[in-house]
Amino acid sequence: MNYIAKKMKSTFAPNKYETKLVHFLNELELDAVDWKEVSNAIQAWIDHAEQITKKFEKQVEQITKDHVSILEQWKYWIREFKIKVSEWDDIFLLESNRCSTWVEMDIRNIPGSIRIMKKPIDVQETVYMLFESIRKTSSVIWTSGTMI
Repeated sequence: MNYIAKKMKSTFAPNKYETKLVHFLNELELDAVDWKEVSNAIQAWIDHAEQITKKFEKQVEQITKDHVSILEQWKYWIREFKIKVSEWDDIFLLESNRCSTWVEMDIRNIPGSIRIMKKPIDVQETVYMLFESIRKTSSVIWTSGTMI
């Protein structure tokens, strides 16, 4: 994330009165090879962690309840890492014309303030699917609204 912060600051010098920078991810001209290396490293860690877990699962009868609890927590974190690596790939590696991806950064608190957002460009399909399930049983009257 420090890399993104440096790239944003060097590419788009902030006004001295601005504390927030917002830019589309594709404007930063980031190298996809670097993002793929991170994804591959995380996936390699997940693979190793699963191999270790399988070794302990074979011996589950012989370990204490405390160690079984630790093993369950370990499996939980492996699942969380799988979710994170798929999110990483979705944001940095998969190009889509259906979504817009941008980076927000508060220059007073780097790197903790970096947020990467990905939202669908056309939300019509999402809204349609939301109301499709209730369409036959009730009606929806949309009087006004702002969608963010």
